[in-house]
Amino acid sequence: MRIGFIVNEFFKYGSYGGYGFATKAIARGLKEKGVETFLLVNTSRLKTMPHPIEIEQGIPVIGYKAGKINFLKSIPEFKQVDADIFQTCNISLDTNYCMKTMTESKHVINFQDPRNSDDWKEIYSHPTALKQEGGTSSSFSYDIRFALASLMYKKAILDADGLTVQANYLKDKVNKMFSIKAKYEFMPNPIAIPERKMKKSEKPTAIFLGRLDIIKRPEIFFELAKKFPNINFFIMGTATRKQDNEKFERKYKLRNLKFLGLITNEEKKSEILEKTWMIINTSLHECLPVSFLEAWAHKCAVLSCQNPDDLTRKYGYYTGKILGTGLDKESMKKFENGMRFLLKDDKWEKLGKNGHEYVRKNHEFDSVIDKHIKYYKNIIK
Repeated sequence: MRIGFIVNEFFKYGSYGGYGFATKAIARGLKEKGVETFLLVNTSRLKTMPHPIEIEQGIPVIGYKAGKINFLKSIPEFKQVDADIFQTCNISLDTNYCMKTMTESKHVINFQDPRNSDDWKEIYSHPTALKQEGGTSSSFSYDIRFALASLMYKKAILDADGLTVQANYLKDKVNKMFSIKAKYEFMPNPIAIPERKMKKSEKPTAIFLGRLDIIKRPEIFFELAKKFPNINFFIMGTATRKQDNEKFERKYKLRNLKFLGLITNEEKKSEILEKTWMIINTSLHECLPVSFLEAWAHKCAVLSCQNPDDLTRKYGYYTGKILGTGLDKESMKKFENGMRFLLKDDKWEKLGKNGHEYVRKNHEFDSVIDKHIKYYKNIIK
């Protein structure tokens, strides 16, 4: 069985983030169980590409260029892979191109983080979000762009051999986005769960795990570090723009705040999360982030203004929606209240353990990979 994953978010090939990480993990897990896997990355936005083909953990990573909308486009790299199943990570016009090019293959669309007009309105509530996110001048511009592409997206969804979602609430969301009544399989992202006993730090420790970009609003985390000088605040991540990293490190020189940078070594990341009490997520928008799953896998609570599938409320503290910069007094108070709630009577510990049980039941790596294999075999039948 050969599976080709089409993903537009992958480290070293432009943007990177959680669902690119998740797709790579799925591909690796399948390969370890004897499935041939390939990662296909759209490099149209890049001026240069590292190599036409690279190998990441034994998996071929193939760059291709799709460019502007062309309803007759055929992508030769898809023919090169010649997979039994092509799976698109989030729908794009590349899904249509692949379906047109590879008519004999099966096609699965995996929805990781589909954004609608309301999502963009929330993102654009930040006064400078436009500089880094989306590439449109407003949520209204997104509506126009989406309307132009939606007929193609809708056709791809209706023609697909399989539809999967990484969070249950996406089933209704996608159907409303495209005015359809499709059925979806819940296909959770896999997480490696440490079997060792978690040895938590004696001192309260909070982690920011993600990019230091506008949509993530890391300044909220930095300001919390000022408010809670007796808590260690660690940042695992880096900004897309190098100058933003330098700006933050110059501005926030606090004794209890440490910039750890982007940590790609999974063992090192796991060691840090093992000692952590909670992760703090301050993003304007999320689906179900891999960072939440990583936190619960290490028995950390989650403090966030995002609540996918009601999981933050169950296994941490949900502040409620917070728009704009989040730095106003009222918004900061919500995060401060969340910190105090989790610290009081060590509530973070019980909630983190409950989150660990949820992840073990639904996201354990080998079980999820086996679920993928079973699903793909049924698709091929």
